[in-house]
Amino acid sequence: MPTDAIAFLDVEASSLSHGFPLEVAWCSADLLHGASYLVRPAPGWLDRFAWTREAEALHGLTRERVAAEGLPADEVADRLAADLAGRIVRSDNPSFDGGWLRLLRDPPPVALDHATAPGGPALGAKSDLTPHRALDDAVLLAMAFASFGDGAAPLPPEEALTRGHALVARCGRR
Repeated sequence: MPTDAIAFLDVEASSLSHGFPLEVAWCSADLLHGASYLVRPAPGWLDRFAWTREAEALHGLTRERVAAEGLPADEVADRLAADLAGRIVRSDNPSFDGGWLRLLRDPPPVALDHATAPGGPALGAKSDLTPHRALDDAVLLAMAFASFGDGAAPLPPEEALTRGHALVARCGRR
């Protein structure tokens, strides 16, 4: 299977317990394509769901920022569906990420398979990626897959790091 047919997705949320999605990002397994979307809280989300200081401290996204810069949930769902059409989409935690995607739209815009990140901690230690930001976490999963996973032509870890950093920069996260 070509590595561009696989993508890795991550979601950051307002709380790990009964939160809502704030940021959704994906990265192709070849580390050449991806996107990151901030999600503007839908009407009623702030009343129905939790927003915790602990989650905010992890990802650094504030209510003010997602309200000002985020896209409406249905627009994020539409973009994800278009971006990821025809791809196998993997997540390191599909039950959590899938639940947050269902808040964007039910049924969710994409189905998720489970991904493990062999070698991910070692690559993460070598990178300057920001943990708990959706694109950076998706890129780290893709880097681990590209270097150590079941891809047909593994990338050397240094090339995976270079591609991952370039993708994050292109998507405006740096």
